[in-house]
Amino acid sequence: MTRLLVLLLLALSLPCFALEAEEILVVANGNVEQSLRLARYYMEKRRIPPGNLVVLNLTGNEICSRAEYRQKVAAPLRSSLQKLRKEKTIRCLLTMFGIPLKIAPPRLTAAESKKTAALQQEMAAIREKLQTKSGQLKTGETSLRSRLSLLEQQYRELKRNDQAAALDSELALVLKQAYPRSGWVANPLFVKSRGKNLAVAPSEVLLVSRLDGPSATVVKRIIDDSLQAEARGLRGTAYFDARWPRPRPQGLEGYAVYDYSIHLAAEQTSRGGLLPVVLDENETLLGPGQAPQAALYCGWYRLGRYLDAFDWQPGAIGYHIASNECHTLKGSGELWCKRML
Repeated sequence: MTRLLVLLLLALSLPCFALEAEEILVVANGNVEQSLRLARYYMEKRRIPPGNLVVLNLTGNEICSRAEYRQKVAAPLRSSLQKLRKEKTIRCLLTMFGIPLKIAPPRLTAAESKKTAALQQEMAAIREKLQTKSGQLKTGETSLRSRLSLLEQQYRELKRNDQAAALDSELALVLKQAYPRSGWVANPLFVKSRGKNLAVAPSEVLLVSRLDGPSATVVKRIIDDSLQAEARGLRGTAYFDARWPRPRPQGLEGYAVYDYSIHLAAEQTSRGGLLPVVLDENETLLGPGQAPQAALYCGWYRLGRYLDAFDWQPGAIGYHIASNECHTLKGSGELWCKRML
């Protein structure tokens, strides 16, 4: 049920440019039996050609190493794409249940591990010295802080934690081998990227979707619910859970921008006339029983603490704005993405 809000708005306001079945390449994990079974079930239901299936042999965990991604995901998938694209257009990669969700940062070498340990020890010693200082600036304190800042920068560069990634995000650039691995890579298809000289061109980006969830049973239900909604139409109510009354659009910053976007989404959905709309402008979130027959939902902000306010309709779409909500689909906790599914 979880999808990006922007897709919801586009679907309601713009002409649809649907994917053809043969433009989708399904990616499954051959080491997870349910992954293959679900991939074939989905392809049969969507009439995707049998040749549009790539079977990878990966870990069954949600996290894979950067080396495993490079050798066992990117390389074989790139090879398959290059062959298929000689005969047909592939516009979308669909990762199936069983494909890892995340890529871990690169492992440190023995020398790098030794260096990070030495950096940690020196940083700890400097912090201890700084804690013994009074609130008044004393001789040598400025140089200590400068040294600490330099060490912290060296430590971050060595650890390379900013090279961790969502596997699907990396797959969007699988056709392009050389691109920055640290931090964000600007999306050339984003409206604010138009006209800018970026590291990646629009033609080098693939659409990536995922069919995943807490269990194979849930994923199969998502497939079936989607087909039912397409055949019968999506029925129910659209719920938008803002935090405050609609703000003025001028000079918005921070959280106010997100809240304003929810108000705009509610207005646009209402104008579409396809579903009745409920807009809640209170600080508190919708509570248990307050969202019957939910077909659409967008709200915020309650990190990792799902509120079961919804009676979800088949094919419903839900989007909860909160940081780090999709770091796992199968682990413990009350994450919105997992619990809505």
